[in-house]
Amino acid sequence: MGNSKSLPVKNSDLRLEHSLLNESIFKINSKIDFSNWYSVEENELQVTVNSKLAVHRFNPNEARLILSIELFDENFEEEEFPFHCFVKMSFMYKDRAGEYTDDSDVTDKLGLNMISMAYPYLRAYIYTLSSISGIEQIHLPAINVFNTFADKSKEDPSES
Repeated sequence: MGNSKSLPVKNSDLRLEHSLLNESIFKINSKIDFSNWYSVEENELQVTVNSKLAVHRFNPNEARLILSIELFDENFEEEEFPFHCFVKMSFMYKDRAGEYTDDSDVTDKLGLNMISMAYPYLRAYIYTLSSISGIEQIHLPAINVFNTFADKSKEDPSES
């Protein structure tokens, strides 16, 4: 994926065509008061962000991004963390103006933009989910999209 930093975009009409919530898990550790836990300076949210890009097998102008965010892991109770949250969403993109080939597809030029466009959806979802769950609202930090830019594969984004 190293091409994404150097390829210029001449014409682009990148659009988010569709998004889908694939999975959402939110479990609270009732033994821990999140407000008190969060106010201790040493305690920080453990946030893991992963992405997977897939280019449409027959159309290099279309791509799917699967973006997931996990806060703490599934062992949150044993590790004495206040909750576990996992959210995974799929985002379907299409660039109607760009000219792409199998060797230079839409993710090579606009993959970072796709992540930048998708992350606020998950961020807002987690904020809303936490606020209606009865714990203090979770404000996720901004991310460095370069660090979450994962490998892409040539697959049909309509699969899985």
